[in-house]
Formats: sequence, C-alpha cells, structure tokens
Amino acid sequence: MAEQYDLVVIGTGTAARVAAGHFRKAGRSVAVIDHHPFGGTCALRGCDPKKMLLSGPETVDLADRMHQHGVVGTLSIDWDDLIAFKRGFTDPIPKKREKVFSEQGIEGFHGFAQFADPETVMVDP
Repeated sequence: MAEQYDLVVIGTGTAARVAAGHFRKAGRSVAVIDHHPFGGTCALRGCDPKKMLLSGPETVDLADRMHQHGVVGTLSIDWDDLIAFKRGFTDPIPKKREKVFSEQGIEGFHGFAQFADPETVMVDP
C-alpha cells in the first residue's frame, strides 16, 4: 500500500532528526527510512564511539610521555571494559531515536530506500 508524505528522509542520523523534526513541527507529514539501526553513523559507528575508544589510548599515551616528568605509575587499557563503556552509550540509541520519531508523529521504516521514480521511494526490507 502506498503512503504519501510531504518529506521522506533517508537515514536517521543527527541531520535527519533535525530536518524531520522541523518539517513535522511545521505540520507536514514525514517518514524516515534507514537500513541500519536508527541513530546514524556519527552516534552509532563514527564520531561518538570513536571519541570514547580513542580516549583510553590517548590517556595512556599521555601518561607514558609524562613518565619521568612528574607522572608516576603505569596505566593500561581493559579493552572489554572500554568496549562495554562504548556500548553502554551506543546500544540504547536506536530505540531512543525510534521513540523520538514516533512521539513527533514521524513514521519510521526499516529497510533500503530505492527510488522507483522521481517522486516515489520504495522500502526494500
């Protein structure tokens, strides 16, 4: 069954959330489509997880470089704990993002977006 929307956003990252939210607040019908878990690259697989995973090694490196210059002792990384810390941040994002879209009246679709013609987007699960 074909649905009609004023705006169809492909992807569910930060830019998609902002654009879809503003359009919906203006009274327009909006749908979002993503074949990945909702949340986007930056929050789930890019910027934010990278910052968390790099902070540990950077801290150890800085301590190593400051050894003999007032910093004593050694640091090491427990990778299981660091990954658990990262997942504690990233794992809840897809459900939270879906909830926000739903609360705003934005319809979410999981699957691959394909253009059937210049005005028609199909979702292939």
